[in-house]
Amino acid sequence: TEGPVARITGLNRDGHIPRHVAALMIALTEIRNASEHEGMEPSADEGQAARSAWAAIREWAKSRGVDADSL
Repeated sequence: TEGPVARITGLNRDGHIPRHVAALMIALTEIRNASEHEGMEPSADEGQAARSAWAAIREWAKSRGVDADSL
């Protein structure tokens, strides 16, 4: 099976997710992976970047009629 980054890239390539939103999704995925699988503790700035990326992704989804609370 393909991983999250490959799925995000494919959705971007197929025109379902704009490039800037895909980049935010990938960044958020990578921070999560480093934390979960490598034991990395995000710095305060990295944590803020992840929270901001998530907020921007939710805002984008909501603008397209997706219930952002279900994400």
